[in-house]
Amino acid sequence: MRALRISHVAYPDLRFDTPSGKVEFVSDRARSFGLPPLPVYEPPPASPYPLALRFGRTLNHFHAFYDHGRMLPTLAEADPEPRLWISPADASRRGISDSDTIRMFNDRGEMKARASVTDRVPPGTVWMRDGWEGLNTLTSGAALVPDAAVDLFETFSSGQAEFEASVDVAAA
Repeated sequence: MRALRISHVAYPDLRFDTPSGKVEFVSDRARSFGLPPLPVYEPPPASPYPLALRFGRTLNHFHAFYDHGRMLPTLAEADPEPRLWISPADASRRGISDSDTIRMFNDRGEMKARASVTDRVPPGTVWMRDGWEGLNTLTSGAALVPDAAVDLFETFSSGQAEFEASVDVAAA
């Protein structure tokens, strides 16, 4: 095995992949894609569903090959059912305890899961490993990153990694 020869610090030589080679707070490149040259925060539209749903991967899950454990049953034992991470404050407000069966819902659908009450997610946000049946029905299909911004990262794979989803959670 050979060690990778990369720094643990990004851009240790302080030369950046920008036209000027410097950190660019105002970007002519972003402007050329029709994006604001200086990004500004835009709050999300008001929603009757107060929790921002985020999802991602865990160490024992990877793309379609996982197939909910049907291909690798030993991995399924470590992750047998959908678990929704929820902050202690949000769980308490809803009368939810760790390991309770919950339903996560919005006007597009709902799904059941088991609650994991944890301070690893901030209040106002819930998190679940992606790939569970029913999870995608809760997303709006509205991209969190504009397609023009995704195109700026041509050295990486393209496409959206995250879509907007506001939900609420209740005991099942």
